Amino acid sequence: MPRGVTASRPRRVQASGGPASLTSLVDSVERRLQPHVLPARRAFLSRSYAPTLLHWLGVPVPAIRTVAADLAKRIADAPPGFIIDLALALSERDSIEGRQVGYELIERRPDALALVHAP
Repeated sequence: MPRGVTASRPRRVQASGGPASLTSLVDSVERRLQPHVLPARRAFLSRSYAPTLLHWLGVPVPAIRTVAADLAKRIADAPPGFIIDLALALSERDSIEGRQVGYELIERRPDALALVHAP
């Protein structure tokens, strides 16, 4: 486990599919990422590494993956469409790291990934 990342038992969330549930989960992702923000990393990434209209929080990839794994456990029983909706809601917050959590969630769920690749 990366330094500074603490393990905690994930609390399962029943996915109702409603906007309030999505907003709550997206807010919790942002709160979980916040302690891992590295201002120097954010400055480097924002300034010269990868110019983008999205904003960089400066969170290292191992911390992003830990947050995504914990959330995946909490929403393990959610239908695949909810996973897609959650990934889109994360993306709408315009942070690179939030978008990456969404990608990680989809990648962990073959049934949600199948929706992305459906003809």
